[in-house]
This record gives sequence, C-alpha cells and structure tokens, in this order.
Amino acid sequence: MTVIGAALRAMVLASLIGVAGCAAPPGLSPGPSPLDPRAVLPTTARMPAPGRVADTLDLAWARLQARALPADAPALARIARIAGHLAHAAPS
Repeated sequence: MTVIGAALRAMVLASLIGVAGCAAPPGLSPGPSPLDPRAVLPTTARMPAPGRVADTLDLAWARLQARALPADAPALARIARIAGHLAHAAPS
C-alpha cells in the first residue's frame, strides 16, 4: 500500500465519519427548517384574527362553563384548593 493510498483511505474514512455525525439520531427525522420562509411549521394553537379575539374568548368561556363539575367531595375540595392558590397568586 502506498502512502497516497493510505492517505486517500484515511480521508474517505474521515469523511464518512463526519457525514454519519450529521445524520439524525435513530427515531428522529429532521423537520422543516425554521429559517426557510417557505416551510410550514406545525402549530398546536392558532391565533385568531385581531378583530375576532373577543368572539374567540367568549366561545372558549362558554365551552368551559358547559363542562360539568365532578360531584364527588374530594374532587370539589381539590378544585376549591387550586382556585384558592390561583386567587392568592394572582396580582390584585
């Protein structure tokens, strides 16, 4: 084996190791880049249009009011305790 052949093999091996280090870990695939303006990133919540914020909040409040409260005493006590903590922590 010549010196040039050994150097070439070492360069190829180093390149392969470098490329393997850039690959995504198993089970993860690279997603869209946030730097690409054409990429559509997944969102979990969508902001309403500025003119519809009040309508959206009213709808969310109506949906919360429509939920039934639990009838058992421990659950009601827990809800009251959490509400007390929230009221105490909220700024006046």
